[in-house]
Formats: sequence, structure tokens, C-alpha cells
Amino acid sequence: MQTRARIDLLEANRTPLQESRPLSIDLPSYTDVTRERLRNVIVSNIWWEDRLDARRVFRPTMDRHGPGSHLSMPLSASWMSSGPQADGKDTNVVAFPTGVDRTFVDFMERLGVLGRHTFVDFYKLGQLSRESGKLLYSVDDLPSAWDAVAINRSETHRLINTKKFLRPLSAWAAPYETVDLTRTTPDDFTRVGGGGRVYVKLNNTENTGDGVRPVDSVEQYVALVAELRAHATKHNLDTEICLQTHIQGRNHSFQYVMRPGDTRLGLIALSNQRVEADGVTYAGNENLPLTPDILTPEIAAVMTDMAARIRRIDPQAFGCVMCDYFTTEDGRTLTFDPGLRPTGNTATALARMFIEEQTGKSPLVSEFFFVPTTPAERDFSATVSPLGDRTTVDSLEKRGYGVLPWGYNQYAGRGPWIAVGMTQAKLREAVDDATGILKAAHG
Repeated sequence: MQTRARIDLLEANRTPLQESRPLSIDLPSYTDVTRERLRNVIVSNIWWEDRLDARRVFRPTMDRHGPGSHLSMPLSASWMSSGPQADGKDTNVVAFPTGVDRTFVDFMERLGVLGRHTFVDFYKLGQLSRESGKLLYSVDDLPSAWDAVAINRSETHRLINTKKFLRPLSAWAAPYETVDLTRTTPDDFTRVGGGGRVYVKLNNTENTGDGVRPVDSVEQYVALVAELRAHATKHNLDTEICLQTHIQGRNHSFQYVMRPGDTRLGLIALSNQRVEADGVTYAGNENLPLTPDILTPEIAAVMTDMAARIRRIDPQAFGCVMCDYFTTEDGRTLTFDPGLRPTGNTATALARMFIEEQTGKSPLVSEFFFVPTTPAERDFSATVSPLGDRTTVDSLEKRGYGVLPWGYNQYAGRGPWIAVGMTQAKLREAVDDATGILKAAHG
């Protein structure tokens, strides 16, 4: 059956799916995730936005946040490494772009997180795959011509990471409508929003971090559509957009790891997700302690349903599956913005699992947070030094929390951080403590 036909059948089927061999959700250890479930691949969190990339002319790049911003996410792949103690041919290899701050890499090796790794130009990833015999596991979609060296096909990446294919991926999909930029009218905004806010959602693979646009009036909608239509026409982009009404509720997310043929879904994160006042901008995740009773039967069913549907589209789908969801004021669960890729929260979740494994203390809680500092060209070793031993495993015993690196941009002299704590109170203390120290040292 063709992919399009499978998607149409999945969209029409609103009953939660299961596999013939029932899927289960387990709580794997850090070693199990990094050495077993992510084994024998090249892990790449490198964005496909090289200067030679034709998409650079239309896709907003990470560097709109400042020079070097595209280098932070690739470093977070350190946390997916099989580690320095791993050996054998199935060990994974983390690929970093050549321009990353190598003092960060050195730090992750000393911490005991980073094992085999290499520095590579994006367009030599295919050569690296062929020479190593390992397939590419990429955060970003890759050219379709690279399917022979990628563990997730380009088409699979585009479908599962595109917001307009939510209904085929979840029986709990939040309500939305798909309209075409060339035909939509203000009536679409009014019908979907009912007089309130509407979120205009674009094709993820054509946007890096700029794919959701809030609209509060007909005038704003008309202006945005005109802008997007001109942009899509100029660059021959996808003209279909999603319109989703504002949902009152608590914002959460989950993330698990799947491998082809494995009925286990390895849960690594269940989170309260924070956004800025605009309702769109990602402000971090508060990862809840993972215990055997953490999942309600409904959320477990949401996860297994999504995995079963992904496998109907591509039985070989591999890696981190993530999805945001609302719990509404009347108790409903509504999913939105799914993906088959590592995210900003992947490293945060794995850092918690690493500390749990190193200390034998669990369950712990973790959080991704930002510390704005004065931009200055500064390497990671200079930035992290004021934190002292707070960045060690021993800090958990000493203070009840630790502060760990997520990624770094040496050109701006800043990066996001991970707090790991024994309690929610210790987590708050970690964030406040690190924020104060870093601001005092670096502005």
C-alpha cells in the first residue's frame, strides 16, 4: 500500500491502535538507552542549514538568534553517546560540526558522558556512514538521496515531523483544520477561532523554530497569510497550513525511544512544558520523576497508539518519539506537535538518567533552563568555571542538586543548562543558584 493511502486510513481511524504484538512502556536505564536502544548509529544533531543548503534562502536559520546559535543543539547529542566505557562494533558515534566549542566536548569526556565522537562537515556525513558501516540518526530531515545511509527515511522524517499529519498519528489529536494559503479566507480564522486566538502552524521541515504563529484578529490573519503566501510562492514551499484554536489546559510532553521490531517503548521523559507569555516560545521543561506508577492508563494508551501508527507508516522508524499534549480543564487529553526526532528535552531527560545511574539515587527530577548573559566570545571552559563542583556528579550528594551543560555557543558566550535535583525544591534552588552565579560572572 502506498504511503498516502496508509495515512488516509490512519486519519479515518479514530480508534486507538495496538500492534499484533502488544506494545509496552518500560523505564530503561541510561546505559540501556545509550548502549542498547541507540546502538550502532551515528548520532547527529547537526541542522541541515549549511551555507550550501538551498533551503537557507527560505528557512529561518538558528543563527537568527545570533552568530553560532546553530552550534548549540549539536553538542546536546553528547548525552546520547554510548559513553567512554562502551566497546565493540555496536557502539554509537556522535558527530559534531567542525565549528563547535571543543572545550565543551572535553568537559563531557571528563564527566564520563561522551564516548566515541568525530568532527565533520554536514556534507561528509554520508561518507562517514559508508566508511563506518553505521546509519545516520539525524535530528533534521536529510536529502532523500541519502536514504541509503539514514536510519529514518527522508519521507518518514517529513511526514511524522509535519504538523498537518497529526490526526494520522494520534487518536487523541487536538482539533485543527488544514487550509491552503492560496484559497484561505478570513472566514477560516473566524470559524476555527470562534473569536479567540488561532495558532497558524507551518511545515516543520521548512522552519527551524519558527513554525507556530499566534493570530488574534482577522486583520492579523489576513496580513500573515499574505506574507506566507508570497514566501511560499517565491520558494515553491508547502502551501498547506494548520489552524488550531487556543486550548485552555496544562501543557505537557512525553518522550520515548523505539527500535524496529522491539515491542518496548523506553520512556525517558514525562514533563510539564513551559512557554513564554506569548504562548508559543519554548521556555523549558520540568521533567517529572519517573516511577512505575507515573503513567495513567490513558497516557500510556496515547503513547502506544502513536507508536503503532508510526509503524504503520514506516515499520523501520527509529529513535526518539516526542509529543506535546494538553490536559484540559474538563479532563480531556489532546495531543499536538508530534515528532520523530531528538528535542531540546532529550538531553535534559538523559542527564537525569545519567545522574541516577551514577549515584544510585532515584527518582530524580530535571529541568532545562536558560541563563541570559552579556554576549561575548567566550569558550565553555571559561563560562562553566564559576559554577565550580556544582557541575559534578558529587554535587548531588553535597547539595541535593547538580547543574550540567546542555549545549553551548562560544560566539555568544552562552548556552542552556540542565538542573538535576533530588526534589522539586532542590531543582528550584539549582536554577536560582546557577542563574545568580553565571549572571554575576558574565553579566
